[in-house]
Amino acid sequence: LFWNGATFEGFVVRPRTQASISSDLAVAVKRTPFLEGQRFHKGDLLLSFDCRRGEAEYESVKAQHHEAQLTAENSAYLNERKALGKYELEIARARAAKTAADMAAVSARLDQCTVAAPYDGRVAELLIREHETPQSGKALITILADQDLEIELIVPSAWLGWLEAGARFDFAIDETQSQYGAEVTRLAAAVDPVSQTVKVVGRIQTADPKILAGMSGTARFDKAGN
Repeated sequence: LFWNGATFEGFVVRPRTQASISSDLAVAVKRTPFLEGQRFHKGDLLLSFDCRRGEAEYESVKAQHHEAQLTAENSAYLNERKALGKYELEIARARAAKTAADMAAVSARLDQCTVAAPYDGRVAELLIREHETPQSGKALITILADQDLEIELIVPSAWLGWLEAGARFDFAIDETQSQYGAEVTRLAAAVDPVSQTVKVVGRIQTADPKILAGMSGTARFDKAGN
């Protein structure tokens, strides 16, 4: 390692925000609007499932809840006129509450029938196709925020005497053959005692659509050791 004009190779560009989405629904995938590499915006539909059976179940539970509500209201009316006991009224109200809870549970399951994008980004991997039924817990799609990339660096721990967030450095990307200005955004909380190194995370200051996650390059700190 060179302490002045230090250059380090093999550092990787990675997405700051990335997610692998799975589902425990045992129903077929209905739509996959975006393929690998395609860009999406926050709120766009990423996946939808064939939930016709769940929708029918919801309508059934909804009807049961309506019936239970009417029974509870009628029981309250009769109770006011001393034509029905207190316990019978409480039982009717409990049944209405139970059907309301059942309806909420089915509604929550139906909310899983569509997956909306949580942020702007691109599809990194699409691991299921339309009409296929997912395996529980297995990732279906991996997405990343491709305009929010960062650089992971490993530097000598001795640099902690001067290196801090905001420090500037140059980062040359192998794949694009271009050099970019970058800055340190944060330092790791611990030093590797074996290699006497510390992880540093930086960010390229100028956005470039040619930069993709997984690209590697060389970082140069001109003021290292000063």
